[in-house]
Amino acid sequence: MWYVGAQGPRPLGLVGTAASQMRLPAGAAPDGVIAVSVEPPGGSPTGQPTGPVVYTGKLIAD
Repeated sequence: MWYVGAQGPRPLGLVGTAASQMRLPAGAAPDGVIAVSVEPPGGSPTGQPTGPVVYTGKLIAD
């Protein structure tokens, strides 16, 4: 899962079968986007999305 803002994508963590929580990075803008990409086991080897993006969603202020 990725946070995508003005500085580009930043990793948030891996999505698995167990429930988990992820926190947005410091300085995350409310106009950013959350994206999910398909990556190899263990996550992206480059720290950037390498596989296809299968979901995006806008952030909603709480």
